[in-house]
Amino acid sequence: LAADNLSEMLSLLEEYDREYLYSVATVDVYGKGANLGRGVIAFGDHATRGELPANTDPLKVSPPPRLSVPFELPELTLNRLSIRAVNAFVQLTQKRLEPIGHYEGFFYPLDMLGHWNRGYGRRGFAQYQFVIPFEDGEARMRHILDFIFASGELPFLNVLKRMGKQSGGVLSFPREGYTFAIDFPIRDHTVAVLRELDKLVVEAGGRIYLGKDSVVEADTFRAMYPAIDAWLAVKQKYDPNNVFTSDLARRVGLLSA
Repeated sequence: LAADNLSEMLSLLEEYDREYLYSVATVDVYGKGANLGRGVIAFGDHATRGELPANTDPLKVSPPPRLSVPFELPELTLNRLSIRAVNAFVQLTQKRLEPIGHYEGFFYPLDMLGHWNRGYGRRGFAQYQFVIPFEDGEARMRHILDFIFASGELPFLNVLKRMGKQSGGVLSFPREGYTFAIDFPIRDHTVAVLRELDKLVVEAGGRIYLGKDSVVEADTFRAMYPAIDAWLAVKQKYDPNNVFTSDLARRVGLLSA
């Protein structure tokens, strides 16, 4: 389904989220003003054996892709023209999804191109993912998207979803709300932009996904995850000498005293 703006996008996600097990949207990064948040939404569920075409092997795994990025592309290939082309291709591909398709194409669309990460160049990319509450979520999301698209960075692939209730884990990322993930090729000002995004997410009462983070600072992390002291108490009890640690733990303050 196609949505013309953010309001329509979020409304459709809510409507079809009740009917389908899986739902995901891709946002057109060139939608501005009244068209901010326009994009395509894909919904899916598991097909029964009876719904599959004849002679279909539902568990067959595809061979390696025929097309592959042979080397890390130079940074000059990452420009507004190439982003516009990729953005248009993704939107068109999502619109043309078949009613019955293999799970690989639905869950892992990028894997149709081998070594796709090389397309981001030698410096690679950062995928920024956050979740913000449903309450005042549309206005907050609109503000964040406006900032991203006006930042001067080159926002590439993205996904927008609704997220269910949190599990109760002390440092668990999921919570009820809207979650958005977007790729940024690493450039000179990318880290500064991501830290400004951190501030907007905190203001919205949200948090980022640590599994994809490489820049959040300790005080910002603490604001996003206020239960950190309960986690640190357990860490101090069972690992007072910090046998278990990591670069991320040192950066965000996940070490025993």
